[in-house]
Amino acid sequence: MKKTILTIVFVFAFGLTVSSIMASAQEDYNIPAWIKNNAAWWSEGQIDDASFVSGIKYMIENGIMEIETTDTSTYHEYPDNGDFYITYKPNPNSLYEEGYTAMAYLKSWELLEYEVQFLNENFRLPYDVEIIAQECNEINAFYDYITKKVIICYEFIDDVQEKYTWFHYNEFDGTDENWNNEDFNNYSYDVVDFVFWHEMGHAFIDIYELPITGLEENVADQFAALMLLYTYDETTGDYSLGQSMVDNVGTWFYNSDYYQTNYDQNYFPAYWGLHALDMQRFYNVSCYAYGANPSSDAVVYLVEDGWLPEERAYNCEWEYAQIEYAFANLLEPFDNGFFD
Repeated sequence: MKKTILTIVFVFAFGLTVSSIMASAQEDYNIPAWIKNNAAWWSEGQIDDASFVSGIKYMIENGIMEIETTDTSTYHEYPDNGDFYITYKPNPNSLYEEGYTAMAYLKSWELLEYEVQFLNENFRLPYDVEIIAQECNEINAFYDYITKKVIICYEFIDDVQEKYTWFHYNEFDGTDENWNNEDFNNYSYDVVDFVFWHEMGHAFIDIYELPITGLEENVADQFAALMLLYTYDETTGDYSLGQSMVDNVGTWFYNSDYYQTNYDQNYFPAYWGLHALDMQRFYNVSCYAYGANPSSDAVVYLVEDGWLPEERAYNCEWEYAQIEYAFANLLEPFDNGFFD
């Protein structure tokens, strides 16, 4: 006995009518006459949906109709053939004594160790990817598309700390009672963490061949902000910790712009550059932090004190939602359920 193979999704997607289906069926399909009558009556509104569905169910259960379906159990996961790993190279040219070098700070923070563990638990790689901390003879951090390596330059870490120190002593005469060594470490840590995830954004775009629109540097900033915003207090479960981290990153962009425009006589804004200007990045990351939870005490001051204009703040929840939705869809095939 021949069987009619129908796909219900096809039927409804292309708007085929029951009468057109039945007209194309041949007599040797052995479709019972009462089924044909049911279909005709249903199309004319003479019987209800339940009666018609009962007829369809009868054909399926008795092998007259087969329904083609996609078996999700056959979905092939992206292979996990590699891991992220860390290499610390020497820092012999540091201007600071032992214990205060960029390498010493980075190791004491255990920032790379923490993030690499997170990455290896949550993302699958086609091959090993090295994360290198080293001297670069320039203030920089970058992803090398040729060697597939993430590079964190010691000079960059020194510059972050020096900028915060400069701003504290030159703008507040070193008298800011709210500033202490813990703040210094927290601000520096958060900025380096953000830049790490920024470069990881470039790495993911390349390794996974992610489709993006717009400037990749902006997308990498969005990814970095999102990953920091997922940070929470493991004791309380409070996600405002991540908002505070991104807020701290905003101060780095703000201070950098302030320093360059007021004290660097050789500074000229690179309007042609791939990166947004520092002040634009300040407003962007502030918006993402605010949009993640506008009622949070960690960020509500941004609008109340005028740091984030209400005109921008109005859409920040939507901006954050767009970023989260986009990366959840882009990275879902490559993660181990993190974005579920």
